[in-house]
Amino acid sequence: MPFSGQKDISMRLFWELDISGTFRPLGEKVLKPRLFGVAVRAVAAAAKKVAEEFKKMVKEKLGVVPPHIEAMCDNAATVVAPFVRMYGAAMGPGALDPKTKELIGLALACALGCKHCMTWHTIMALEHGATKEEIFEVLGVVAVMTGGPGIVTWSETVIEVLKQKGLL
Repeated sequence: MPFSGQKDISMRLFWELDISGTFRPLGEKVLKPRLFGVAVRAVAAAAKKVAEEFKKMVKEKLGVVPPHIEAMCDNAATVVAPFVRMYGAAMGPGALDPKTKELIGLALACALGCKHCMTWHTIMALEHGATKEEIFEVLGVVAVMTGGPGIVTWSETVIEVLKQKGLL
């Protein structure tokens, strides 16, 4: 069904990224072909700002920006921006408190073998009030679910973070 007097409704499929990093449907707005390049540049500029802020946050938490994050932020900001937005929505307050969500994130990072993710979620869980005992309880569940190879995958990374924080 046409909208705003247009025969082609394909533009409804486009989304825009506002300056805060929020993706939203264009809705009834129709981009004229001559303006489409302007819209793409605006999305890219907003995404670049989100990616730069993300790099700063990662550096603050990890002490370094891992090469894969830096490369993605510098070269694929329009991919990074929605990920950052999704992370904020998923990990913010809701039915589960942020500490519980970070402990779940830690368990998944350990099970998936992502060392940077393990470091991140250990730090974030601690910042949200997780105790050393809670972290090791989560790691016990991970060990049950992943077996011996899983323990080797996560133990070095998580234990190093706990040592840096003076908890071991």
